[in-house]
Amino acid sequence: MNWTRLRSSEGRSDFSRRRSWAAGLAAGVLVLGVAPPASAESLVVVDGDDSVAGVDLMRARVTYAPRQVRVRTVHDNLVRQAIRAQQWITVHVDTDPDDAGPEYRLQGALNRGTDYQLLKVKGWRGGGRTLTCAHRMRIDWKRDVVRVAFGRGCLGEPESVRVALVVGEMSHEGETYKDWLLGPRRWTEELQRG
Repeated sequence: MNWTRLRSSEGRSDFSRRRSWAAGLAAGVLVLGVAPPASAESLVVVDGDDSVAGVDLMRARVTYAPRQVRVRTVHDNLVRQAIRAQQWITVHVDTDPDDAGPEYRLQGALNRGTDYQLLKVKGWRGGGRTLTCAHRMRIDWKRDVVRVAFGRGCLGEPESVRVALVVGEMSHEGETYKDWLLGPRRWTEELQRG
Protein backbone atom coordinates (compact mmCIF):
# COMPACT_ATOMS: atom_id res chain seq x y z
CA MET A 1 0.00 0.00 0.00
CA ASN A 2 1.20 3.54 -0.72
CA TRP A 3 0.46 6.10 1.98
CA THR A 4 0.50 9.84 1.46
CA ARG A 5 -0.25 12.27 4.26
CA LEU A 6 -1.43 15.73 3.23
CA ARG A 7 -1.88 18.74 5.48
CA SER A 8 -3.44 22.17 5.26
CA SER A 9 -4.39 23.55 1.86
CA GLU A 10 -2.82 20.61 -0.01
CA GLY A 11 -5.75 18.44 1.02
CA ARG A 12 -8.54 20.94 0.47
CA SER A 13 -10.76 21.27 -2.58
CA ASP A 14 -11.12 24.45 -4.61
CA PHE A 15 -14.45 25.04 -2.84
CA SER A 16 -12.72 24.81 0.56
CA ARG A 17 -10.00 27.20 -0.54
CA ARG A 18 -12.60 29.68 -1.81
CA ARG A 19 -14.58 29.39 1.40
CA SER A 20 -11.41 29.87 3.51
CA TRP A 21 -10.37 32.84 1.38
CA ALA A 22 -13.82 34.44 1.65
CA ALA A 23 -13.91 33.90 5.41
CA GLY A 24 -10.45 35.46 5.78
CA LEU A 25 -11.46 38.45 3.67
CA ALA A 26 -14.63 38.97 5.72
CA ALA A 27 -12.62 38.86 8.95
CA GLY A 28 -10.16 41.44 7.56
CA VAL A 29 -12.93 43.76 6.41
CA LEU A 30 -14.52 43.65 9.85
CA VAL A 31 -11.10 44.45 11.37
CA LEU A 32 -11.35 41.41 13.59
CA GLY A 33 -7.86 40.33 12.70
CA VAL A 34 -6.76 37.53 10.47
CA ALA A 35 -7.46 34.09 11.88
CA PRO A 36 -5.02 31.28 11.09
CA PRO A 37 -6.20 29.22 8.13
CA ALA A 38 -8.25 26.15 8.90
CA SER A 39 -6.24 23.00 8.37
CA ALA A 40 -7.21 19.47 7.57
CA GLU A 41 -5.26 16.28 7.94
CA SER A 42 -5.66 13.80 5.08
CA LEU A 43 -4.49 10.35 4.25
CA VAL A 44 -4.53 8.66 0.84
CA VAL A 45 -4.37 4.87 0.50
CA VAL A 46 -3.82 3.30 -2.92
CA ASP A 47 -5.42 -0.15 -3.16
CA GLY A 48 -4.79 -0.86 -6.83
CA ASP A 49 -6.69 -2.78 -9.48
CA ASP A 50 -6.91 -6.24 -7.92
CA SER A 51 -10.26 -7.54 -9.18
CA VAL A 52 -12.53 -7.78 -12.19
CA ALA A 53 -15.46 -6.51 -10.11
CA GLY A 54 -16.62 -3.01 -11.00
CA VAL A 55 -16.82 -1.91 -7.36
CA ASP A 56 -13.09 -2.71 -6.92
CA LEU A 57 -11.62 -0.10 -4.59
CA MET A 58 -8.73 1.68 -6.33
CA ARG A 59 -7.88 4.33 -3.72
CA ALA A 60 -9.37 6.23 -0.79
CA ARG A 61 -8.74 9.61 0.78
CA VAL A 62 -9.77 10.23 4.38
CA THR A 63 -9.79 13.84 5.60
CA TYR A 64 -10.39 15.13 9.12
CA ALA A 65 -11.27 18.79 8.61
CA PRO A 66 -12.28 21.29 11.31
CA ARG A 67 -16.01 20.66 10.81
CA GLN A 68 -16.28 17.22 9.23
CA VAL A 69 -14.74 13.89 8.41
CA ARG A 70 -14.71 13.13 4.68
CA VAL A 71 -14.06 9.88 2.84
CA ARG A 72 -13.60 9.82 -0.94
CA THR A 73 -13.27 6.49 -2.72
CA VAL A 74 -12.39 5.78 -6.35
CA HIS A 75 -13.59 2.56 -7.98
CA ASP A 76 -12.98 0.61 -11.17
CA ASN A 77 -16.53 0.76 -12.59
CA LEU A 78 -19.57 1.76 -10.55
CA VAL A 79 -22.85 0.80 -12.18
CA ARG A 80 -25.98 2.89 -11.97
CA GLN A 81 -28.43 0.04 -12.58
CA ALA A 82 -28.66 -2.76 -9.99
CA ILE A 83 -29.79 -5.17 -12.72
CA ARG A 84 -26.13 -5.31 -13.88
CA ALA A 85 -24.66 -5.71 -10.37
CA GLN A 86 -25.64 -4.77 -6.83
CA GLN A 87 -22.86 -2.70 -5.28
CA TRP A 88 -22.44 -1.41 -1.73
CA ILE A 89 -20.02 0.35 0.62
CA THR A 90 -19.52 0.28 4.39
CA VAL A 91 -17.42 2.92 6.16
CA HIS A 92 -16.49 1.96 9.73
CA VAL A 93 -15.37 4.92 11.87
CA ASP A 94 -13.31 4.55 15.05
CA THR A 95 -13.35 7.53 17.40
CA ASP A 96 -12.07 5.71 20.51
CA PRO A 97 -8.75 3.92 19.92
CA ASP A 98 -9.01 2.21 23.33
CA ASP A 99 -12.17 0.39 22.17
CA ALA A 100 -11.53 -2.58 19.87
CA GLY A 101 -14.12 -1.89 17.14
CA PRO A 102 -15.88 0.97 15.40
CA GLU A 103 -18.26 3.36 17.11
CA TYR A 104 -20.00 4.39 13.86
CA ARG A 105 -20.88 2.68 10.60
CA LEU A 106 -22.22 4.18 7.39
CA GLN A 107 -23.62 1.57 5.03
CA GLY A 108 -25.22 2.16 1.70
CA ALA A 109 -25.87 0.77 -1.74
CA LEU A 110 -24.12 2.33 -4.72
CA ASN A 111 -26.83 1.85 -7.35
CA ARG A 112 -29.38 4.41 -8.47
CA GLY A 113 -32.46 4.76 -6.25
CA THR A 114 -30.87 3.17 -3.21
CA ASP A 115 -30.23 4.64 0.22
CA TYR A 116 -27.66 4.80 3.01
CA GLN A 117 -27.72 5.11 6.79
CA LEU A 118 -25.38 6.03 9.64
CA LEU A 119 -25.46 3.87 12.75
CA LYS A 120 -24.01 4.22 16.24
CA VAL A 121 -22.56 0.74 16.83
CA LYS A 122 -20.67 -1.28 19.43
CA GLY A 123 -18.07 -3.27 17.57
CA TRP A 124 -17.94 -4.89 14.17
CA ARG A 125 -21.08 -7.03 14.16
CA GLY A 126 -24.75 -6.52 14.64
CA GLY A 127 -27.06 -3.59 14.22
CA GLY A 128 -26.96 -0.25 15.88
CA ARG A 129 -28.95 2.87 16.53
CA THR A 130 -29.77 4.92 13.41
CA LEU A 131 -28.52 8.51 13.60
CA THR A 132 -30.14 11.52 11.96
CA CYS A 133 -27.29 13.99 12.47
CA ALA A 134 -25.40 15.67 9.62
CA HIS A 135 -24.01 13.12 7.17
CA ARG A 136 -24.26 12.47 3.42
CA MET A 137 -23.16 10.17 0.64
CA ARG A 138 -22.83 11.23 -3.02
CA ILE A 139 -22.12 8.95 -5.97
CA ASP A 140 -20.58 10.07 -9.27
CA TRP A 141 -21.09 7.15 -11.66
CA LYS A 142 -19.26 8.87 -14.54
CA ARG A 143 -16.07 9.29 -12.51
CA ASP A 144 -16.58 6.13 -10.37
CA VAL A 145 -16.28 8.17 -7.17
CA VAL A 146 -18.15 7.97 -3.86
CA ARG A 147 -18.00 10.85 -1.37
CA VAL A 148 -19.08 10.44 2.24
CA ALA A 149 -19.08 13.21 4.86
CA PHE A 150 -19.88 13.19 8.56
CA GLY A 151 -20.39 16.34 10.64
CA ARG A 152 -17.84 16.31 13.45
CA GLY A 153 -20.62 16.77 16.01
CA CYS A 154 -22.31 13.70 14.57
CA LEU A 155 -19.28 11.65 15.65
CA GLY A 156 -19.07 13.18 19.12
CA GLU A 157 -16.32 15.70 18.16
CA PRO A 158 -13.43 13.25 18.65
CA GLU A 159 -9.77 14.28 18.84
CA SER A 160 -8.84 11.66 16.23
CA VAL A 161 -10.48 9.24 13.82
CA ARG A 162 -9.51 6.26 11.72
CA VAL A 163 -11.58 4.30 9.22
CA ALA A 164 -11.91 0.82 7.81
CA LEU A 165 -13.57 0.52 4.39
CA VAL A 166 -15.17 -2.42 2.66
CA VAL A 167 -17.03 -2.50 -0.65
CA GLY A 168 -18.97 -5.35 -2.16
CA GLU A 169 -20.67 -6.47 -5.33
CA MET A 170 -23.06 -9.23 -6.30
CA SER A 171 -23.38 -9.93 -10.01
CA HIS A 172 -26.69 -10.88 -11.62
CA GLU A 173 -25.27 -14.43 -11.80
CA GLY A 174 -25.02 -14.44 -7.99
CA GLU A 175 -21.22 -14.14 -7.71
CA THR A 176 -20.18 -12.11 -4.64
CA TYR A 177 -17.04 -10.03 -4.21
CA LYS A 178 -15.67 -8.02 -1.23
CA ASP A 179 -12.71 -5.63 -1.15
CA TRP A 180 -11.37 -4.27 2.16
CA LEU A 181 -9.15 -1.21 1.91
CA LEU A 182 -6.20 -2.53 3.95
CA GLY A 183 -7.46 -6.01 4.66
CA PRO A 184 -10.38 -7.26 6.75
CA ARG A 185 -11.04 -4.98 9.72
CA ARG A 186 -7.79 -3.07 9.32
CA TRP A 187 -7.75 0.61 10.22
CA THR A 188 -6.08 3.50 8.43
CA GLU A 189 -3.64 5.52 10.47
CA GLU A 190 -5.24 7.91 12.96
CA LEU A 191 -5.99 11.39 11.71
CA GLN A 192 -5.95 14.22 14.25
CA ARG A 193 -8.64 16.88 14.30
CA GLY A 194 -7.85 19.74 11.90
